[in-house]
Formats: sequence, structure tokens, C-alpha cells
Amino acid sequence: MADIKTDEHISRAALLKRIEASPLVKNFLMLRGSQTLINGILNLIKIQPAADVSEVIKCKDCKNWGGVTFGNVCSRWSAPLAGMKNCTKPDDFCSYGERKDT
Repeated sequence: MADIKTDEHISRAALLKRIEASPLVKNFLMLRGSQTLINGILNLIKIQPAADVSEVIKCKDCKNWGGVTFGNVCSRWSAPLAGMKNCTKPDDFCSYGERKDT
């Protein structure tokens, strides 16, 4: 088995749907005539604990980011009156990111 170095977060519902629609699964069922193995695999996926993840908001999509027009300044982390200007790149992100209203 390959060494997994990072977690990858996927949609459980999408994975189950893909497995059930897979030609590999359909061919196995036609050849073997039993759904026991397939049900076992699907149940293993269903009982896996959910990952504790949240959506990442990149600076370019954050309501606090001024964009190129305003010098890539993040208003959340800048204090203009104190002379502090914090610039970020479009693909940067932080734990305080809030998506812009569209």
C-alpha cells in the first residue's frame, strides 16, 4: 500500500455514488452474482468518521482583501492609522477569511 503523506478530503456521497455506478462494480456483480463484497466496501466507507475540515477562503475571495487596486492590503490585518500595512498574495489565506458577497 502506498505511503500517504497528506489527507485528502472528499465527499462521501459522491464517492458512494461513483462506486455504485462504476463499470468495475457492475462487471464484478455480473461475474460473481453476489453483492456481499460490494455492500461491505460501501459500509466501510459509510462508517468512516468525518474529517474536521472547514472551507478555505483565499485572500482574493475574502471581503477584507483590497486586491491589486489597493496594493493587496488586507484590512483585517492592517492598521493604517498606526502606519501598519499588511499585504498578502491572492492565493494566501488565513483563519479569519470571510467570503465576499457576490
